[in-house]
Amino acid sequence: MTSQCSNVVPMSDPTTGAESPALADAPPEGWEPLTEAVRRSGLSNRTIIRHARNASHSITGKLIAGRWYFDPATVPEPMAEPDPAGAATPGMELVPVDLYRLMLDQLGNLHEAGRDLAEARERAARAETEAQFLRTQLQDLRERAVAEAAPSAVPPPAEASPRRRWWQR
Repeated sequence: MTSQCSNVVPMSDPTTGAESPALADAPPEGWEPLTEAVRRSGLSNRTIIRHARNASHSITGKLIAGRWYFDPATVPEPMAEPDPAGAATPGMELVPVDLYRLMLDQLGNLHEAGRDLAEARERAARAETEAQFLRTQLQDLRERAVAEAAPSAVPPPAEASPRRRWWQR
């Protein structure tokens, strides 16, 4: 059972070079199972297996009887945890949790106030447009009312007498 990945160690008998079912059941001396590698490294199962299969990573692993085993020397150490005492890094200050929450609440209030202001501006713009439309309508109505109330300079045409036909004259 030889793998194409360079980091996966094939299971073979060191004396004959042939794969042996007896060696397939026993992991190499000092190698740890997947669960231990996960616990020590802080990485997920999938990540460790993917790194073992990928030739560009340095984790060496072997699949034996359906279980993964890894060389502990190649499994990365976990990243350093932050200082539990809460020591601040240079250039940063620690802020009490209550003040931090208060600041977040105020930031949320500012965001809400900005949104309300934008809505008020939209309403004001709509009201201004409507007011301009109504002013125009009122001016047109006034002009019509003045035109109807003023006497016209030209008298209306007098009604013509009905025309008589030639035999009725």
